[in-house]
Amino acid sequence: MNKQRFLFAAKISGIHFLLSLTVAALLAGLIFFVWYPFPYQKIMGNFKLFFLISGIDVCCGPLLTFILSNPQKRLKECIIDFSLIIFIQLSAFIYGMYNIYLARPVAVVFELDSIRILSKGDILLDELPQA
Repeated sequence: MNKQRFLFAAKISGIHFLLSLTVAALLAGLIFFVWYPFPYQKIMGNFKLFFLISGIDVCCGPLLTFILSNPQKRLKECIIDFSLIIFIQLSAFIYGMYNIYLARPVAVVFELDSIRILSKGDILLDELPQA
């Protein structure tokens, strides 16, 4: 790898890393302050899933960008490469966020002699009118 290609790839992947980190930070605010307020973060334990998804997303996207970046490629090739990287990265992140969304707490219910926290995935909206 020559120096020019390395510097070009480092610059592009650095920008991609900062954008990925910004998106992950914004979504962390949504998750930890809206979907999982204070006691539920520790009780539900789903913040581990967020850190796993964010860590993979923030590392793999810029790494792919670094590998595929080349200043000698035509603009059309670069657009196709980066579009595919962004599509793969967003698809994985959306799937992970959807799973975090389904696991978020929506109700605290007293059941027999204990308190149970119901997540979004536990509630079947089709059967709700029969309750």
